[in-house]
Amino acid sequence: MLEGLPLPEGDVIGDIHLADLYIELGDMEKAVLHFQSGWLRSGKNTGWVNRYIYALMMNGDYNHSDIIVKEMIDKCHKEIGKTENNSDTTWSTEDKNTFISELYSDIENYQTIVKKISSDYLPELDFQTSLQSGCYLFGCTRHGCSEYNK
Repeated sequence: MLEGLPLPEGDVIGDIHLADLYIELGDMEKAVLHFQSGWLRSGKNTGWVNRYIYALMMNGDYNHSDIIVKEMIDKCHKEIGKTENNSDTTWSTEDKNTFISELYSDIENYQTIVKKISSDYLPELDFQTSLQSGCYLFGCTRHGCSEYNK
């Protein structure tokens, strides 16, 4: 389907976007391959990691999905500990508490995502266009494309 689509060397974000596209096309095997390609080299967030877990589970790789869930929960706990013990004066108490609260929310997400997916939940695609530098055609000033009109 998209085999001939060139990606610049090291384009991790491109791999994740392609993986998301393959999920939408129903090709979980290729989605998993592209998520794996970006796993070691990119920042992780619940949006695309949830979809990676989904693709793994739809591919029948429950062991790997459990490993990803555990790794992400462990990562959140470590970040909470690091943040709580950080004496950096550039963080306000409010900022620290907000960040820690977001990490606890992420933990809750990872603790429940497998059960949700098992109940036919498809994690939402978080699609955000780049208004200035990226191109998703509609409204692209670089290519002179007009906004999408229904």
